[in-house]
Amino acid sequence: FLLLTQLHSSYTLAAASAESGIAWAEGLLQDDTDRAGDVDDLTESWATPMKGHTIGAGACDLVITDLSGQFATDTSTEPGSRERTQSVERWLRQTGLPSYALETPHILTQTQRAQLTEGVHRWSSPPHTINLNTAPASILLALHPSLTTETVQAILAHRPLYQLQDLQSLPRWETIGPLLRATSAPWTLELRSAAFLAVATGHHGATRVQHW
Repeated sequence: FLLLTQLHSSYTLAAASAESGIAWAEGLLQDDTDRAGDVDDLTESWATPMKGHTIGAGACDLVITDLSGQFATDTSTEPGSRERTQSVERWLRQTGLPSYALETPHILTQTQRAQLTEGVHRWSSPPHTINLNTAPASILLALHPSLTTETVQAILAHRPLYQLQDLQSLPRWETIGPLLRATSAPWTLELRSAAFLAVATGHHGATRVQHW
C-alpha cells in the first residue's frame, strides 16, 4: 500500500510538472509573438530545448517544435496537392526512409519514426506554409526538384531573414528567384510560423509523464 501511495504521489507531481511545462510554453510563444511580430526564427528562446527545469517538487523538460518548418501530409485534391505530395516523397528519399513510411509508420524502427516526426506532421486540414527561417536543409531541398544544395546553403547562410525581400541579396538571385517563385505555387513561403507543437515531460524520481 505504501509503495502504491508513493507511486501515485510521484505520478501526480510529474503530471503537474508536465502541465506547468505546457503553460510555460504558451507563455514563451505569447512573449515571442508580442516581441518578434511577423518573424519566427531559430535564434528565439522557444527554439532551445529546456531540460531539468525545476517546478515545485518535480522537474520538466520542454521541447517546442515549429510545425511550419515541416511538411504537412496532404490527402486533399485541391490545387497543388500533387506537387506537395511529391515534395514529401522527395524528402523521404533524401532521408532514406521507405516510401511506405507515411502509410504504415507502426512498422518503422524507433530511429525511423523519430526521423519521420522531424520532417512530417499530420493535420486533417493542413496549412501549406513553410517558414524559410526554421525549415531544415532537407525540407528546403525537397520543396522543388530544381532546388540544389548550393541554393539551400545560400538560404541557410542568410538566416534569419526579416522580410522576403532579403532573399534578393542571395548570391545568384537571378537563378534562385525563379525557383522560389515556382516553389510558392504549391507551398506558401513565409518568415513566420503558423503552428507549434510543445511537448513537456514532467518527472519526479523515476516517474515520467508527457503532455503536449
